[in-house]
Amino acid sequence: MCSYSIVVSIFACHVRDPGSIPGSCAFLIQIKYNKKLIPKLYYNKSYYEYILLVRQRLDQVSLQMKFLDIKQTPEQQQVVRKIQKSFGTAVGEYKMIEQGDRVALALSGGKDSWTLLHLLIDFQRRVPIKFEVIPITVETGFAGFDANVKKLEQYIEDVLHMKLVVLHDKFPEIIEKHKTPGTSACSFCARMRRGALYTYLQANNINKLALGHHADDAIESMLMSQQFNGVLWTQVPIVKAKDKPVTVIRPLILTYEQQMKDFTAIFKFPVVTCNCPFEGNPAHKRAVVKKQVKSMCEENEAVRGCLLKTCREMFEVIAAKRAARGEEENDDE
Repeated sequence: MCSYSIVVSIFACHVRDPGSIPGSCAFLIQIKYNKKLIPKLYYNKSYYEYILLVRQRLDQVSLQMKFLDIKQTPEQQQVVRKIQKSFGTAVGEYKMIEQGDRVALALSGGKDSWTLLHLLIDFQRRVPIKFEVIPITVETGFAGFDANVKKLEQYIEDVLHMKLVVLHDKFPEIIEKHKTPGTSACSFCARMRRGALYTYLQANNINKLALGHHADDAIESMLMSQQFNGVLWTQVPIVKAKDKPVTVIRPLILTYEQQMKDFTAIFKFPVVTCNCPFEGNPAHKRAVVKKQVKSMCEENEAVRGCLLKTCREMFEVIAAKRAARGEEENDDE
């Protein structure tokens, strides 16, 4: 059960700060949620504005923090702290989120995007920066995925009290007609999803797109590019989308996949698949490289950390090259 207590202190009447409302007060609102004190200071608000702010604050605490209600063991608490740290490091180091941002979260329903959504909500609560989080799912049209999308909508509405934006499309038909023979259906599908997202973001003045790519994705992409294309490339933490007023951010870029598996196991998110017939193909280049990395890590567990360190060096090299050439983002994954 969730319990609340509210303490409101009026500690200064007739505020005379520039731009203050005549006769307004400064309120110190302290909301105690399950014995956790969450202070917030609101200046220069009329009584009715104050009431509205209290209600909004309660909504944020009671609904968006519900996933933190689960009693955690010390080991689980360590999992949460570590993933919060790697997320926060990436967001802070690469300056991913700024005041007033409207951040769209590409929600596939997998463990990565669920983890990212909840970490963004947690980050909203803990930092003084005001930004908006907008979860968006592309309903691809693969058989059975519509039922999975309904599960996502139900969880987001019932648990988080947020609105899930659903973009409907018919990927199977498009792939069959337009995919180049011999190329990966996954890359083609990724480009279509990204295109659908960009179209919606531009039409609704959303300036950031948060993707769930994590450290292992960056490592695998780096090795794939070297082995199969002979180039140095991987996904970067933040970059301006090519020819579009959208910035792509990857807040999980310093977080390992295993961390998200552990995080998802603790909070039991309703993980679903996209029902794609190509999903999990063992012959896919990424699956081959993933197996290579796993084999290397079995021999030396420090390998994964060293590969991520290499990726972080590459982030700077790629950014410098693009800046020198005046180029913008054009990655498909």
